[in-house]
Amino acid sequence: MKIANLLFSAAALASLTACSAPAPDAGDTAKSGGCCAKDAPAGKAHHVGKKLPEFKNADFYKDGKFNEDAAKDAVITLMKFYHHPVRTDTKAKLWVSDYGTGKFTEVGLAAIMVENEERDRYMIQALFLLPGQMLPEHWHEKPAGDAPAKMEGWYILGGYTYAVAEGEDNLAKFPEIKIPASHPAQPKARHALKLTPGEWGKLNKQLEHHWQIAGPQGAVMIEVANLHTNSCVKHLVPAINAHFLK
Repeated sequence: MKIANLLFSAAALASLTACSAPAPDAGDTAKSGGCCAKDAPAGKAHHVGKKLPEFKNADFYKDGKFNEDAAKDAVITLMKFYHHPVRTDTKAKLWVSDYGTGKFTEVGLAAIMVENEERDRYMIQALFLLPGQMLPEHWHEKPAGDAPAKMEGWYILGGYTYAVAEGEDNLAKFPEIKIPASHPAQPKARHALKLTPGEWGKLNKQLEHHWQIAGPQGAVMIEVANLHTNSCVKHLVPAINAHFLK
């Protein structure tokens, strides 16, 4: 049975992030496309309203250092824009990273780990991308023991994202996708799939390279997987990989 067939409404899924989450082991990224499968029909966006404020990169740095507090505030603005639940403990549970690039508005991610169950091997987390923000290319190695490498999929709640994975190169069909200079390596994964609210995309094989880039109004999604292990995440850009694993 495909995971997509087990998914509930966007509102029901969004409410899951209100659950108690473990310590942020959510350094993962979302992805789909390329070899990814698209299981759900196109959904109708559940948010119609004003545009998000412009996020300036300088606002996320203080004395040359990444300001996580400011980054979390921006993500909460995104969450509220798409009517995602925001609780009194949401900010504390948010994990944010610029992957050491110094360009959070270009390359970065925010996440709330809802559950990462090692014994029964299931994971769910909420992922947030600011407008035009890229989740850098990466893949998941097999962890120690008998657990398989991470497999994952994403259900879009708000905005839209381009999920890019391995497969036939179709990036030329999406001229709006611009790889930022802060991701210096040209991606190896080059098959893009645009995912909008109510749509589901997933990886189709283990160890598959993948990355994402949000549309002009950002993206909010739920990621479902078998298990997430930070040490098994490998990034294409060596400097990003070193920063993530330190």
